[in-house]
Amino acid sequence: MASANICEICNLKSGRYTCPRCNILYCSTTCYQSITHNNCSESFFKDCVDEMLQSVNKDPKNKRDVEELLKRVNGDFNEIDAQLLDSDDDENCPDDINTLQERLEGVDLDDSELVWSKLSENERREYFEFLQNGEMNEIVEAVWKPFWGNKFETKIIEVEKLEELKTKCPTILKIKDFNSISNKSPSDCVQFNLINILASYAFTTRYFDGDHFKEAAEAVSCITQISSVFKSNGRFQNYEEAVKSVIYEYKNLSWVETSGENEKLLWGDLKDILEGPHNTEKNFYALCCLSDLSRLFKSALNGIIDTNKSKGFQNDEIKFETRDRIKMHIKKVDYYLSYVKDLF
Repeated sequence: MASANICEICNLKSGRYTCPRCNILYCSTTCYQSITHNNCSESFFKDCVDEMLQSVNKDPKNKRDVEELLKRVNGDFNEIDAQLLDSDDDENCPDDINTLQERLEGVDLDDSELVWSKLSENERREYFEFLQNGEMNEIVEAVWKPFWGNKFETKIIEVEKLEELKTKCPTILKIKDFNSISNKSPSDCVQFNLINILASYAFTTRYFDGDHFKEAAEAVSCITQISSVFKSNGRFQNYEEAVKSVIYEYKNLSWVETSGENEKLLWGDLKDILEGPHNTEKNFYALCCLSDLSRLFKSALNGIIDTNKSKGFQNDEIKFETRDRIKMHIKKVDYYLSYVKDLF
């Protein structure tokens, strides 16, 4: 009876594990990864990686995380052993030693076969172990959660808890009184134009998974291309029209990948933003969004070189804003900040 539980690869130790693909008994990782079992284990590793890639790639933002994940598996490939680099012996410097970043350059991360082919044998096995130990799940599940999703549900306000909740939000800028920047009452369309701006901001921050400041110029491009208020001084007559305009624009933005889930989230996000953290603080999240948007514009402005001062420039399919236009957008956001503070 005991022999029936012997490892079927080394035939020496107790077979404590069963291969999920061929059901063979094995005693250790060494046996599982042995030459004898290589075809099966290799196929199983590949299927696991393929399944993970398909899962991650459902979210466009997560595609950028795949390369970072792969780099974490086997360390930073840019730091190759110093002795190898210092050696004058060409035989010790094989041509196929490249950084993972170089190997993944131009690779479609939707193509799991191609991604798999770029990994070395050791990387494939280490990657599988990385998936198995649960770290992958932590990364995939660590999706950015918008600050406007935080709600103070109780009817009785606990000031300390409400203030603690606010600390998790963007700091509201110092805002001028509305009557100090305009002596005219705002037209009816201003409230709906505000909705259009907030919708473009909410969509973009979700699309960049909260990392919009890391790619400020691209995020600003996205916001200003999908908000008609920024793009062409658009004016809206009702709430639904203001939101649907943003949906139409992002669906037609060539470099943005979306699904029906984006639209569903957008309507919910706007509801949360306009409700605020509590019914006594209804304009708080709107002020946070506009303050964050103003900082984003300024961040992008600082990143644009002077040679692009008079005209826009193209980078692949992204149309970046000029310095002059961004300055105009900042003034427009200042107007809406005052409007929300005093009149909304």
